[in-house]
Amino acid sequence: YGDFTDCLATTLLEQLDLSAGGPAWPVNNQSYKRCLEIALKASGFISEPKSKYLSLDFLEPPPSRPFRPHNIDALDFIQLSYQVEEGPLCVMITKDSMNRYTAIWHFLMKIKRAALTLRDIWVMFKTALGRSLGDNRVHQINLFRHEMDHFVKALEQYVIIQALQVPWKEFSESLQQATGLESLCKAHQDYLHSICHRCLMEKKTATLARILDTIFNLILQFHTQAAAIIVSAKSQFALNGDEGNDDGDHDEFIDVQPILPLHWLDRAAALVQKTRAEFQEMSATLYNVLYKLCYAKGYQPHLHHLLVMMTPH
Repeated sequence: YGDFTDCLATTLLEQLDLSAGGPAWPVNNQSYKRCLEIALKASGFISEPKSKYLSLDFLEPPPSRPFRPHNIDALDFIQLSYQVEEGPLCVMITKDSMNRYTAIWHFLMKIKRAALTLRDIWVMFKTALGRSLGDNRVHQINLFRHEMDHFVKALEQYVIIQALQVPWKEFSESLQQATGLESLCKAHQDYLHSICHRCLMEKKTATLARILDTIFNLILQFHTQAAAIIVSAKSQFALNGDEGNDDGDHDEFIDVQPILPLHWLDRAAALVQKTRAEFQEMSATLYNVLYKLCYAKGYQPHLHHLLVMMTPH
């Protein structure tokens, strides 16, 4: 969860955006190989000898679960793999271990996608066109974005500290005390279990995981609605013979749009408020479930960190 993850997430999301409402999602794995190379170069890891064992592949969706680019689980169909070299490492990093690493990566990518989506909304409304809207609707949208941004940042802080740094510290200490291959394997399994435990990947926290997915999808939905408002505003400026002095950002999806009726802007703003109400309801539900896990049941005390971070101030 650093430079490489940021670069890979950004590259993959560009691919997701390109597939929206247009050509089918690319199934040629060469596309993903290029994404991986771009991320390795941008993060400075391309010269790392072990990087040649990394691969990024598209998994064919089953008929019962179609691929939907604008759903938060879209990245579940993309697998980042590491080919383990022959030797003792094969005993330590098993197929089950790799499946766990994949699940952890997918969880981290969901959070990163939500964060990048909110950043894109901020960019949209920082353009001259976004600023020129200048009414209460835009103010409410910015307040909503702040609410979502606080939520995602709190989750990121929890993951970095409690789900990544703490297990890694414990794993490092266990490695120092290991006396042989068996104790090394146990230390590694304990390390993976700790991460999965803290990333809500167990049956007892399945409710939390489902709520988070719903909130992530609301963030993606909010992005679509915010873009519609910019498109509607662009149409009105065109209708009035004024281009709104746009800075040029996001012209790829604005300039091709037909002139839209004024009521579309009101409709889009109303949809944003509906999404906001749903987000606040799901956030409250998440908070209540967290509270019960932290206090009522005395389960998973590390979640207290997340509870405190998400407490409304």
